[in-house]
Amino acid sequence: MNAEQRKALYFIAVVLGCFGIYTYWLHEELRSRKLVYVVHAYEFSGLAPGYFGGYAACEPDKVNDVIEA
Repeated sequence: MNAEQRKALYFIAVVLGCFGIYTYWLHEELRSRKLVYVVHAYEFSGLAPGYFGGYAACEPDKVNDVIEA
């Protein structure tokens, strides 16, 4: 993965999830709808291609609503 690709993934992670004490678009959107406790997106790139991941913590009965959102 080159530097430009890493920057793009980092930017997407920041926009979608949380970064430090600041929250961003997806986190705020789902929290304002009372669907989740937290949303986090992250990229992990090493010497190999790495991965991009994320998670949302919510109540069990809201899982389908979170996925749909």
